[in-house]
Amino acid sequence: MRISKKTAAKNRKKQQAYAAARLVVFRRSMGMCEAGWDGCVRVASHAHHMKRRSQGGLDEPQNLLAVCHVCHDLIHRNPKQAFEKGHLVR
Repeated sequence: MRISKKTAAKNRKKQQAYAAARLVVFRRSMGMCEAGWDGCVRVASHAHHMKRRSQGGLDEPQNLLAVCHVCHDLIHRNPKQAFEKGHLVR
């Protein structure tokens, strides 16, 4: 199934906005994990949405955390603790 040129352009614009926000977040964190789960000092490799996109979270720097793969996994495996730490919000 092909998508329309209009839809493709909209998707490209969203991807570009997310890439720009991700860059801001990685600069803000100086490339380090912002979650700091259990004293983490690893290099960040993911941009984590604190308010999930499925719940209306946006691809904006204030909704993103630069996190390492270990902390990202911990956030999603332990939502109760993640909410308490502010790594997930409603």
